[in-house]
Amino acid sequence: MAGSPKPLPTTSAGPSAPNTAAVAVDTAPALAPGTFTSVLPALEDILELIYGIAEGEAIKTEDVASKAKDLSAQLAAMKRAAAALPGGHLGAASVSELTAILEAQAASKRYVVCGEARGSADLL
Repeated sequence: MAGSPKPLPTTSAGPSAPNTAAVAVDTAPALAPGTFTSVLPALEDILELIYGIAEGEAIKTEDVASKAKDLSAQLAAMKRAAAALPGGHLGAASVSELTAILEAQAASKRYVVCGEARGSADLL
């Protein structure tokens, strides 16, 4: 049928067809489980140690420093993982700029498809 919509492309083409789309997907770095875990428990441990020192408990400052280094390493690992994600190197301003460009292109395509001008509120 001439008016039938084309099927959407998939990431895997099946066992007998060449799998070119899956290659692009597989090249993205995989995130290790637990990469983006909460830092609140580590921060809570540090604050408890600092509070204990303020209350006069016998806590070594090396314990606080060790916990702070662990938290710093956890945050650094999260930052590296986020930067390794596709588009992770972009700042918030760049993402906003790209979003605006893509929205303008989508609006332009809608205008071409519909054949009539509409306000931006109608396009959302």
